[in-house]
Amino acid sequence: MSTKDDPSIDAVKVGGKEGHQFLWRKTIGALQYIYNHYLEDFHWFLKADDDTYVIIENLRYMLRAYDTNDPIYFGLFYKLYGQYNTGGAGYVMSRESIRRFIEEALPNPKLCDTKKRAEDVGLGNCLQRVGVKFGDTRDHLGQGRFWQHHPITIINSTRHFGKYQHYPIHEWPNSSSDTVISFHKMATTDLYLMDYLIYKVRVFGHLPTLPLAVRLPPDLSVVPEKTLEKYMGSNSAESGK
Repeated sequence: MSTKDDPSIDAVKVGGKEGHQFLWRKTIGALQYIYNHYLEDFHWFLKADDDTYVIIENLRYMLRAYDTNDPIYFGLFYKLYGQYNTGGAGYVMSRESIRRFIEEALPNPKLCDTKKRAEDVGLGNCLQRVGVKFGDTRDHLGQGRFWQHHPITIINSTRHFGKYQHYPIHEWPNSSSDTVISFHKMATTDLYLMDYLIYKVRVFGHLPTLPLAVRLPPDLSVVPEKTLEKYMGSNSAESGK
């Protein structure tokens, strides 16, 4: 989504102006465009910056546990400014969360302030007021999958992020999940380096596999009821074998 059409990169004009101060209006335009053109074509919708690296395979893996018809969105959950998922790490919206934003939040200025707001804060505040939950994106060990910072910063300064994040953080090397999804503040060379290390490097004799059933995060209070029923039922069946 962009302020102008660019077929060479499939960019679509959604209105607004360039610049961080105009990002909230641009994001609203992008969500309106998705609602009008693609809502029924896809299950999940990812917003990420151009300096964010996203491992799509791990994102799909995490989302296997959830239903897009539930009012939920995922990202790095910050406890400041009324709570929100930070934009730099990227966030993922379900079909139902977009529907509620466009049909219920956006038309009501008492629920959704569309002026003078940071994009991620504004969206988080609006979604909460129409019953959209923040999903817990940590893995079953409580290790983070979405990150607002560069990997080197996370290694060197993990403790620093605790004052922002809603959930507690472990110290490195236990802070980041082996199914990590995103890193932010990446230079162009960092993006290429990540792509090379993840998809090109092969380590002889080391082929770890992941269980097909995704393990649920520690905070089950934000997991939708349908997901809990599905997982608790299958766990009970397995334990009885």
